[in-house]
Amino acid sequence: MTIIFLFPLTFPKKIFMGIQKYLKKLGAQIRKLREEQHLSQSDLARMVDRDRQMIHKLENGDLNATVATLKLIAEALQIPVGSLFEFEDEQ
Repeated sequence: MTIIFLFPLTFPKKIFMGIQKYLKKLGAQIRKLREEQHLSQSDLARMVDRDRQMIHKLENGDLNATVATLKLIAEALQIPVGSLFEFEDEQ
């Protein structure tokens, strides 16, 4: 299967900065929810069959996780997927 992108894979700086802020807030929310359940990054990584470094990058906003990974994280934390996005997003 060939995937063809009809848009550039780079973003203007203003949009990129907005995405980075959003990813940092998403990561902070995931960290908060994980810590509320007294789980380490390693614990969560094992639960979702990922490595600890991936969880670390995600929580620091350095990784744009797939929808599938976010669903696995929500299931591991036994929360609705939407709970991962319950943070203030100032635009």
